[in-house]
Amino acid sequence: MMSGFLRWLTAGFILALVGCSSPQVVKLVTQEGGWHMRGRIAIYHEADVWNASIDWLQQGADFYLQLSGPLGQGIARLQGNDFGVSLQHPDGRKLFAQDADALLEAETGMKLPIAGLRYWVVAKPLPSVKHDRLLDDEGRLARISQSGWIIEYKDYMDGSRLPRKVELSNAVLRVKLVVDSWENVMPHG
Repeated sequence: MMSGFLRWLTAGFILALVGCSSPQVVKLVTQEGGWHMRGRIAIYHEADVWNASIDWLQQGADFYLQLSGPLGQGIARLQGNDFGVSLQHPDGRKLFAQDADALLEAETGMKLPIAGLRYWVVAKPLPSVKHDRLLDDEGRLARISQSGWIIEYKDYMDGSRLPRKVELSNAVLRVKLVVDSWENVMPHG
């Protein structure tokens, strides 16, 4: 049974995910310092669909991910690193766990591969994990099969090797991500 965690995400982003385009912003993005991505996400689970805007900052193992519903309503924040993760609900409640995937599954009933997403969203396979891949005519990743997930790169940012549209699926979930902008982030230290 699904908890109410993502129920506030159920308004009208699906049309934007499927057909709307927005100006693309791409700045040099590398894995060395980190990256900042903004876009929209839709999660399909059984008969339910959740839509949100996504704001994701990744610096090494440290991440900060914010999901917002229509008009900024119902903001949920997930942040952490290899040592632990916290989830802040829209009502202000904060939960802690050692593993982001387990925390999200406990709260939503869905297994979302946060560890893999960190790599898949920038068109790279999860390191040291067996995978199959298919390249497109320009030598970019078109598809990765890894850890029970199929990751398809439907479109890339203009003049870039960074994805603009990504679809992830397994036996029970489908996730669509549309990226509006990518930016490089300087290393912290």
